[in-house]
Amino acid sequence: MSEKSYEEYEAERRKYQQMIVHDVVEFEQSLQLLSMDKQRQRIDSVMNNFYCKVPGGLMRTRISLDILRMRDSESRDDKPKRKDSSELRDSQTGLDFFAAIDKVLLECDLTIEEVEHDNKLAGERADDRAILHQKLFPVYKKLREKGYTHQDIVS
Repeated sequence: MSEKSYEEYEAERRKYQQMIVHDVVEFEQSLQLLSMDKQRQRIDSVMNNFYCKVPGGLMRTRISLDILRMRDSESRDDKPKRKDSSELRDSQTGLDFFAAIDKVLLECDLTIEEVEHDNKLAGERADDRAILHQKLFPVYKKLREKGYTHQDIVS
């Protein structure tokens, strides 16, 4: 790789990171204008299915993880790339992605056990899911800052 192409890559990466930060900051500023109830509803709608990907979620059940292990053992070259996914996510297996989420949970001072417990409650009531998503919003922000797209995280 030539020095110039590396510089171009870094400039593009920095520009992309600035766009991500701007999007998240703009979203947070729009939340300030809403009541707490409306904030919770808005975060819940943006976070979509993120609760399924954190500990205790549907994608983290033993059966789902067994399926992921089988898929992860296949060649990455054979896997179709999603149009809206980041290079970072495309370079990872499903289990790698879950490990990245768990690492960010800990960086945000949340424990795996706490999130599992809250996620089980969230499966029972939509209000509890909205509360969980509000608690997980800093995790979402940090994952975006690391280079994951919105689609990587919520779909």
